[in-house]
Amino acid sequence: KVVSEKLLLVKNGGMKDVIILSRPKGVKVKPELMQTETGEVVLENKGCRFEPHVLPILVTQTLVVKNSDPFSHNSKITEPGGKEANPNLVPGGEAKYKYGKASERLLPVECSIHGWMKAIVVPRDNPYFAVSKEDGTFEIKDLPVGTKLEFQVMQEKAGNFKDDKSNKWTNGRFEYTIKPGDNVLPDIKLDAKLFNK
Repeated sequence: KVVSEKLLLVKNGGMKDVIILSRPKGVKVKPELMQTETGEVVLENKGCRFEPHVLPILVTQTLVVKNSDPFSHNSKITEPGGKEANPNLVPGGEAKYKYGKASERLLPVECSIHGWMKAIVVPRDNPYFAVSKEDGTFEIKDLPVGTKLEFQVMQEKAGNFKDDKSNKWTNGRFEYTIKPGDNVLPDIKLDAKLFNK
């Protein structure tokens, strides 16, 4: 059963798979945060879909695409500048890919054999990002206290919310100063018209 994952809503009005990125212009990331963020991040072909559907990744990490299905897939990976890979994955197979640079774009990973299969990867140069959970909530840890940061909000179907007048965002961006302790943002409300693309 093929289900579109471009827009996932739940009964309480929450939205899954919204990407929230911090754009810390000139803000130094704690070196220890970057040192621990190496290694591999898995994108799995499972049940004829990609899991997870949306995956932010650090450029210091390696993307591992695995095939857990009993039949073959391929995984076409593209990034700006024309760099790409398109490995064939037999059942139980895997392939590794390293993104060349950070991006604020939603970069697709697609299966050319099964045209409905698509995932979104966003390679980043800092660990300040999150993807909203099924109830619409998200958490970004270890943000620098006392610093005004710019955040970018994006979603697969709506893009970067550049037409969002209700939140007074410019290209889906807003600023917020981090206070000590937990910072709880008010609910972000989005006009349904933004998803008519």
